[in-house]
Amino acid sequence: IAEVGNIAPIRIQHIETLVFEDEGFFDLVFTIVEPPPLPEGADVPSFYTSTNKEVMDALLTSVDSNSFILLMLDANEELRNITAIAGSLKEVDSAGGGNPGGLAGKGTNVEYTQGYTSGAMAGLAFGMIFLGILVAGVVYMAFFRNNVRSGMPVLRGIDNPLAGLTNLGK
Repeated sequence: IAEVGNIAPIRIQHIETLVFEDEGFFDLVFTIVEPPPLPEGADVPSFYTSTNKEVMDALLTSVDSNSFILLMLDANEELRNITAIAGSLKEVDSAGGGNPGGLAGKGTNVEYTQGYTSGAMAGLAFGMIFLGILVAGVVYMAFFRNNVRSGMPVLRGIDNPLAGLTNLGK
C-alpha cells in the first residue's frame, strides 16, 4: 500500500483483513491518515506530504490496471501473490473528501459555539454554594432544633419517658 500509494508507512493505520472463505475472497480494510503538519520549507521526502486524494488516485489506478499485488500467507503457511480485482477498490469513508482542507485538515482545534462562559460557570458555582447553605439551614431548622421553647416542663408518661427530648447533648 505504501509503495503503490507513494505514502509514508506510518500513515497507513488500522489494517484489517476480512476473510470470506465461502465466497473465496477477502477484503483488506485500512485507514490513510492526513499528512503531518510540517513547517514551511521542511526537507522531507515527498511521500510524507502526499495528500489522501493523491494516494487514493494512485491506489485506484494500480487496482484498475491489475498491478496491485499483495504478498500473503495462505492456510498452508506458503507465500502467495494475490492480485486485486479491477474495480474492487472502494472508499468506505473520507473526512473532507480526501483533501487536507477537510475535517482532518483543521487539526485538533475545537470551537464551541454554544455553552457557558467561564464567568457564568463561576456564578453558577457560587449560586450552588449559597443554595447548599440555604438548604442546610432549612434542614437544621426543621429537624435538629430543640422543639421545647417555652421553658415549661415537659410532661412525660411512663410509656415514653424520653418524649420531648430532642437535644440530649445539653
